[in-house]
Amino acid sequence: MISDRYIAAADAAAQALEALGQPFCLIGGMALPAWGRLRFTHDVDFLLLVAADRFPQVAGQVVQSLRERGFAHLERTDRKRLEDKLVLFFYYPIPDQGLSIRVDAILAAGPFHAKVLERKQKRRINDHEVWVASCEDLILLKMASGRPIDVADAKALVSRNATTLDR
Repeated sequence: MISDRYIAAADAAAQALEALGQPFCLIGGMALPAWGRLRFTHDVDFLLLVAADRFPQVAGQVVQSLRERGFAHLERTDRKRLEDKLVLFFYYPIPDQGLSIRVDAILAAGPFHAKVLERKQKRRINDHEVWVASCEDLILLKMASGRPIDVADAKALVSRNATTLDR
């Protein structure tokens, strides 16, 4: 079960992103329980489809929308442009704990990311319905990352969902 604090951060971010009308879905470790794998993660990752030439404009809109919902944004820590992606880092405050949860908004362009968002699915995590990348796309995203934890996640997803994966 995912911590209620992480669910609250994901819900608040999803509301902010929905207000923008940009296609988005949950990816990363937080999306794993939707496909039967549970593990600790230290952040919440969202993928947004954006034409590369609109990255600056949409980045500004994302920053404004999340800030309006109480997220902190540190300009110096983000805007890491990686190939066809731009990563923005936000922090969702947990005032009673003196903590915050990092939320990454990954603006992405290109045909693969368009297909990921085309194939997203509404799935249940805890008692909340959220848009998540399909299991197959989450596996591909995990393998593309190449980190040992992501490769382990991909293998676990294949094992857990072997009978229902597209081949």
